Amino acid sequence: MENYTFEKKWFLGGLGFVGFYKLPLVIDCFQGNESLWEATNLLWFFWFLYFIPKSEQATLLSIKNLSKNWVFQKNTLSGFTESPSEEEINDFLNLSLNMTFTSFSEGKHESGDWTFNEKKIVLSKKNEEQNLYLIVKKLTNKELVLMIENPSNKKIKIHFKN
Repeated sequence: MENYTFEKKWFLGGLGFVGFYKLPLVIDCFQGNESLWEATNLLWFFWFLYFIPKSEQATLLSIKNLSKNWVFQKNTLSGFTESPSEEEINDFLNLSLNMTFTSFSEGKHESGDWTFNEKKIVLSKKNEEQNLYLIVKKLTNKELVLMIENPSNKKIKIHFKN
C-alpha cells in the first residue's frame, strides 16, 4: 500500500451513509409509490468513493522522464524527516537528456555524466574516481525520491520536486 493515498477530504465519504437513510424512498420509487425524483437519492452513495484510496500515478522509469531539473525538498533517514538547512535551500540536481548532470549541493557546484540502469542512477563526477549510486524509489511528473546506496546501509532518501 506504499503507493496509495486517501483523498484529501476522505471524511466526506461519511455522507454516503445518508443513502442508506434514503433507501426506503428509493425502493418506494421503483415500486411506483413515490416520485421518480426520489431515485436521485441513490447519488448519496457516490460519496463513498472518497473512502477508496487512490493510486499515485507512477511515471514510467526512463531517461526521458528523469531528465529534468529537480529541486531538493528534504531528506529522510529511518522515517525521520530533515528539512533543508540554509546551505541546502538552493540545492538541485539537473539530469540532461545528453546524459550529463549538474548539481548544486551544500554550496558546491558539481557536474559530470550519469547513467541509468533499471532503477539505479550512477553519477560520475568529473575528475573523481568514486561514483555516487542512487536508487529511484519513486518517480512522478512532479516528484523524485532517490535513496543513496552506501556501504553503511543507512537508508537515506532524498526528495526532489520538479
